[in-house]
Amino acid sequence: MTGKKSKEQEILEIILENLPINIKVEYLPRFKDEKNYRGDYAIPEKNLLIEFEGGIFMNHSGHRSISGFLKDVDKYNVFSKNGWRIFRVTKQEVNDPYKLEKDLKMFIGLE
Repeated sequence: MTGKKSKEQEILEIILENLPINIKVEYLPRFKDEKNYRGDYAIPEKNLLIEFEGGIFMNHSGHRSISGFLKDVDKYNVFSKNGWRIFRVTKQEVNDPYKLEKDLKMFIGLE
C-alpha cells in the first residue's frame, strides 16, 4: 500500500476514519511460524483485515503480475489461517461510499 494514494483510497480512508473504532494503517502482525505480511487496514482486537485492491488497476503495480497475485493469495491465507476475517475493497466499491460504509459497519459489527 505504500506510495502515492489514489483518489479512491483517500475516500476509503475518510470512511474508515469516521467509523467509531480504532483502525490501524499498514498493520504488521507477528504470526508464529508464518511469513509476516502487512495489512492495509486492521482492527487487531477483532482480527479483522480490510484490504484495498487498487493496485490491480495501476500500470506499474506488482499486484498485476502473477507473482504479485500469488503473494496476495498467500497473505490472505496466512491471515485466515490465524483466525482473521478479510474484507476486500475495490476502486469501484468506493464509487458508492454510502453503501461501502454500511458494508464496512456490518463487517466490523457496528450495525
